[in-house]
Amino acid sequence: MSDLEHPWGRVEVLDGLRVMVDLKPGTPERDWEFTEAVHGFSDDTWWDEGDPSKDIGRILVNEAEADSARIAVRDLIVVLRALGPDAPYDDYLCHPGWDAARDSMKALLDLMEASG
Repeated sequence: MSDLEHPWGRVEVLDGLRVMVDLKPGTPERDWEFTEAVHGFSDDTWWDEGDPSKDIGRILVNEAEADSARIAVRDLIVVLRALGPDAPYDDYLCHPGWDAARDSMKALLDLMEASG
C-alpha cells in the first residue's frame, strides 16, 4: 500500500498475523517467532493500549480493518493476560481462548490481504 504513511508497519503486522495464525502446539522451535509476532502486532502498534482507528492511513486502510484489528487484539490480550509474559509457548496455543484469538487474527489477516 504505497498510499500509507507507514507501509512497513503494515508489513510487520501482516507478518505477525501470518505467524500467529500458522502456529501449532508442539513446535517449541517457533517460540521466538511467537514472541516477535506478538510484539509486532500489538506492542509495536500500541493497539493493546489504544484504538487501531488512529492508524487508518498509516498502517490500516479503512475502518473495517480497524474494527477487525480491535477484535483481534482484544482476543489475543485475553490469552496473554491470563497466562502472563513468561508462560511456556504451548500454554498460549492450548489456552481455551486461543481459538477465538486465532480466528479473529485470521479474519484480520484475510481482510488486510484483500485490501492489498
